Amino acid sequence: MGTKLVAMLVMMVLSLLNGWYCLGCWEEENVALLHLRENINFPDGESLSSWVVNETATDCCRWESVECSNTTKRVIQLNLFNIRERALGDWYFNASLFLPFRELRNLSLNSNQLVGWIENEGIDRLSKLRNLEALNLSWNSFDNKILSSLSRLSSLKYLGFQYNYLMRKKISNSSERLFGLTKLEVLDFNGNDDISNGDILSILNLNDFINLKELDLSYNQFGSSGTIYGVSPEFIIYPYSLLISFSCALLCMSRSVPVILLPALPYH
Repeated sequence: MGTKLVAMLVMMVLSLLNGWYCLGCWEEENVALLHLRENINFPDGESLSSWVVNETATDCCRWESVECSNTTKRVIQLNLFNIRERALGDWYFNASLFLPFRELRNLSLNSNQLVGWIENEGIDRLSKLRNLEALNLSWNSFDNKILSSLSRLSSLKYLGFQYNYLMRKKISNSSERLFGLTKLEVLDFNGNDDISNGDILSILNLNDFINLKELDLSYNQFGSSGTIYGVSPEFIIYPYSLLISFSCALLCMSRSVPVILLPALPYH
């Protein structure tokens, strides 16, 4: 009797799981993907054409740009590179569109004409996604006002912020700095316009980034001198420097270290 009871319970569990995963991914995430597609395409775009529910497309885990966990069937990656059509103009970030993906680990929103966010729906709300490890916002039009929001994403290990407008506006207070990301391993600030008037170094205090392994400041313009806090004396930035890497064992936690900043060469 005990064996039969266990078998019945197993069948019941499998039946429930089959209901929850009837579309491949979870129903709430299936609906969330459709809402996201609608927002990306507003008012009349046609991207992500595979994101539809019909007789031939019942598993949203198989949709383009979506990756799900093999075990939980939850969405773990959204690779939305260059999804929004240029003709649609600027796009404003809405965190509510992403919060249903509770197991999301990797979110790529690079090259989507993002210029800001809807009120009360900023990047900082992604802090609710406890598993988010990689965020790529490269090739958009964010400025330094986003930094305090990014600082709330304590689970991040990778932050891509290439070719935005990081120093377009002068830093007005200490909240417009990047801090507290203790798990961050890779930080990419490559190509953030002319930063000679605002010195990118002023927004970084690497003492906070105790696990940082790679920092990319290439293709930027700098002033004649500057200081990065928390970096080894051997840390040198060259003109449009290649990827700058250093071991966390070399971090100097108690003093500032001069950094050589050579004039950037013309772009080609």
